[in-house]
Amino acid sequence: MRVATTGLLAAFLVAVGCSPAPRTSPEPASPGENAQMCTMQYVYGLTVHVRSAGQAAPAALTVIASEGAWADTLKPQEGSDSPGGSNPASFVGVGERAGTYTVTATAPGHRPASRSGVVITHDGCHVRPVSLTLQLERQ
Repeated sequence: MRVATTGLLAAFLVAVGCSPAPRTSPEPASPGENAQMCTMQYVYGLTVHVRSAGQAAPAALTVIASEGAWADTLKPQEGSDSPGGSNPASFVGVGERAGTYTVTATAPGHRPASRSGVVITHDGCHVRPVSLTLQLERQ
């Protein structure tokens, strides 16, 4: 009996080990697309570093990424210097959303800094992150 149980267990492990991995992405595979293993990690598509000419980034700083009527106010990135600190402030946003964006940083006493045509692509599982730096200038 023990030999039969061991044989069944070995056959089961071989069958499970040789079957395709389940797709864990919330998006189903397209017809004809090779299914790929995706993680459930949430990936931000955009990281923006904001500098102010020779100074720390202003304390009241807002960074917005927009595409048509859709907009995302970016969040301060954990572990980066906060606005008002000595290093450039970093912001993240546009989570898991491919597209072409205009990114704008605004702060009191500064001219807005903007970049258009920022392209974020998708690899079938997640967005491919883009990083950019915006330079604010005092008015």
